[in-house]
Amino acid sequence: MIPTQPTPPDATADADAYRAAMRRWPSGVTVITMVSDGVPHGMTASAFTSVSVAPPMVLVVIDRRWRSHARVAATGAFCVNVLAADQSTRSDVFAGRVGDAVDRFADVPYGTAVTGCPCFDDAVAWFDCVVDRAYDAGDHTIFVGRVAACHAGDESATPLVFHNTRYARLIDLDDAGA
Repeated sequence: MIPTQPTPPDATADADAYRAAMRRWPSGVTVITMVSDGVPHGMTASAFTSVSVAPPMVLVVIDRRWRSHARVAATGAFCVNVLAADQSTRSDVFAGRVGDAVDRFADVPYGTAVTGCPCFDDAVAWFDCVVDRAYDAGDHTIFVGRVAACHAGDESATPLVFHNTRYARLIDLDDAGA
């Protein structure tokens, strides 16, 4: 057993300090897609990670106040599309930074796999998932998805990264002389 230190039940970091600290953590940028009433929907998210290889599982974390949360909860399916370094505009569109009136899927090449959720043809990778479990976590829900299908895109494509409120690109330190 791993020893733990007793923690007061009311020990909670200040929300502004928490946000400032989390900005220092770089993350990949994804668009989580779903279908509701036959219409594709999507949202930008960075809260995504691998959970298990056998069976293949991933998780996404979605704010319960967002419309996408209700859609994933109702349909039990989602697709995680990992964005490429040159797709920051797409991230902004799906984050709603260009207004809600715009068709978020205009000019986005996509198909479907198992669940019917949009899988971007030009994504670095995508993971088509069926919700296996959902856990309440503060004001968010952790959706654990069993990967029904996945695809790795062009091996030379680099992912889009978000760090300290800005988009960034990865560089290969071996090529940079570091």
